[in-house]
Amino acid sequence: MPKDDPLQEHEATTADIHANPAQLRFDLWSRIRQTAYRLASGDGGDPAELTQIIRDALIEVEPWERYFAFPGPAAVERIRLRLESKDYAALSAETERLDRLLSELGDGAASLAEALDFGGRTDDLIKVARLRLHFRFSFVTR
Repeated sequence: MPKDDPLQEHEATTADIHANPAQLRFDLWSRIRQTAYRLASGDGGDPAELTQIIRDALIEVEPWERYFAFPGPAAVERIRLRLESKDYAALSAETERLDRLLSELGDGAASLAEALDFGGRTDDLIKVARLRLHFRFSFVTR
């Protein structure tokens, strides 16, 4: 299997081998994103197996989300509903956005009311969030 294959990561990524809950979350959201992409592309393997990987990852990430500002428990439920409705294109797009915002902004993405509104461009949201975070830091330190 390729190194970045979610099927391979599925066995290795568990709470038992992570010392850092934040890193566990990043890894789980990344696994969800990669697997959702494979489902949407239609050439990534057995849909039932890929769907189960996402279900398992959502079960693993759900308890942690209540302790972090972004993406939070509502996003877990939203992704679960997309998965169950088999809207794999939307599932892939939403998980790509969540993963990117989480990777680039962390909990800072929670400052964006539009973070879970999928009408806007992710790059634009990241720029806005960075300006807000920079302004807060500059204002507090002066």
